[in-house]
Amino acid sequence: MATVQTVLKKLGFDPTTDLSYFETLVLVALVYFKQQQVDYVLWECGLGGELDATNAVDRVAYTLFTKISLDHMALLGDTIEAIATTKSKIIRPQTPVIVAPEQTKTALHVLEAEAKRQSALLQIAPRDWFVTSHPTSAGQEVTVKLPEREPLTVSLALAGTYQLENLLTVLTWYRQFCRDQGHAVDEIVLQRALGQVRLPGRFERLATEPLVVIDGAHNPDGIRQFVRSVQERYGGYDLTIVTGFLKDKAVAECLQLLTQLPARFILTTPINQDDRQLPVAELGALYTQITGQTAPEYPAIEAALKAASQPATGNKPQVILVVGSFYLLKTVRQHFLS
Repeated sequence: MATVQTVLKKLGFDPTTDLSYFETLVLVALVYFKQQQVDYVLWECGLGGELDATNAVDRVAYTLFTKISLDHMALLGDTIEAIATTKSKIIRPQTPVIVAPEQTKTALHVLEAEAKRQSALLQIAPRDWFVTSHPTSAGQEVTVKLPEREPLTVSLALAGTYQLENLLTVLTWYRQFCRDQGHAVDEIVLQRALGQVRLPGRFERLATEPLVVIDGAHNPDGIRQFVRSVQERYGGYDLTIVTGFLKDKAVAECLQLLTQLPARFILTTPINQDDRQLPVAELGALYTQITGQTAPEYPAIEAALKAASQPATGNKPQVILVVGSFYLLKTVRQHFLS
């Protein structure tokens, strides 16, 4: 931090008032990566793209877009077009762009227009590379077929159907990277790397007795994918869903999607330092409006987890699913891992 403080003073910034928490983290990371003399850095935008702190990085080799949906609407806009527009501003001139499959037509149109404006080659990850997927205790076993190669089976240590789209996006980038480096795709490296990927809070199994699975889905597209994953993996289980949201999300639509699952719902409130959490009473009112029923409300997350842990009355195996906000997951992970 001492180096960062020196840099800030040279730039004329007051670190206590001029930078956000995320901007400070990005600056710390920049200094650290410079000290470590790394070859490549994978940056993930924190909020949008145009005004995101990561957009200060000017040496960019590739730009990747996962699926764009309604998120951070208070800051990015309340339409897919507005959100895609601000995200698209991360595209650099003549820099390859890789786009996840199954983007909405609106989002894809915005990205294609910006890529054309920047003379950047845009590739859409091919959906037809995917062959099959089978759940495993650690995640899923996926078979893919890249052009001019035999089918390749990889053990992906990530559950959730939405990870298949992410996998196709990464494979598209890796194939392009290998081409640019002048060598062929290394299947051994690919299998080893994918098998080692870990992503806390993404369909992550936290406990086994009772079975607890957490997922950071917090926008309609993420919730839709979460519901699909639950239906495929836990269709024969007795479901309990603990959920809470930040108030700048499309909460009503997310809740509408979640209630498609035949589950017992327990409502709570995430802990957020910016006071963006949706009060549990408001979430309860939305739940009643959507379902015509009531659900238990617990302002304290620990109390919600205690209620969820009560044994189910039926003979089915039980799974507790926690979803709706990474701020919610942070508390839940601390609760179980401690």
